[in-house]
Amino acid sequence: MPLYHFTTIEGGAATHGYSTVLPDLLAARKLGSVFAGDLLRELQDQVFLTNLELQVTDHTGLMLLNLTIVAAECAAITRFG
Repeated sequence: MPLYHFTTIEGGAATHGYSTVLPDLLAARKLGSVFAGDLLRELQDQVFLTNLELQVTDHTGLMLLNLTIVAAECAAITRFG
């Protein structure tokens, strides 16, 4: 089974790393989604202060998946105003 590396990048700097053996890329996608959800819960409203990326690479360093989360605070306006 292949080895996958999960790296979190906050504000352009790698902050967390995790590696695991998984059966295939679909399993890596599922774990990446769970990992990203956990990070969002952990950051709570701090996600608005930085850009967040989750990169999944294989054992050679080839990027297989990239999940980018950008939160934006917008002015409150009415849609029909």
